[in-house]
Amino acid sequence: MNFVALVGRIHDPKGSVTRHLEVIKPNSAENLFIPCRYWTPGVACALSSLEDGTLISARGRIDDDKEIGLYVIIEDFMVIK
Repeated sequence: MNFVALVGRIHDPKGSVTRHLEVIKPNSAENLFIPCRYWTPGVACALSSLEDGTLISARGRIDDDKEIGLYVIIEDFMVIK
């Protein structure tokens, strides 16, 4: 079992099947763009309804896919105002 907790801004790259979470990389001028998908049984994809640049706190797990490689399955998130 794996667990990840992230804080970052939603980024929606054109032509991608996933949303990305832009996370500040400590001690660097570059930020990380982590591919994410949202998964919760019986709930509509709330992640896709958020606007670009929305700051969120997310928790989930790491999974992999042949096309996109490693990505985070977001199980729960909260919008930070």
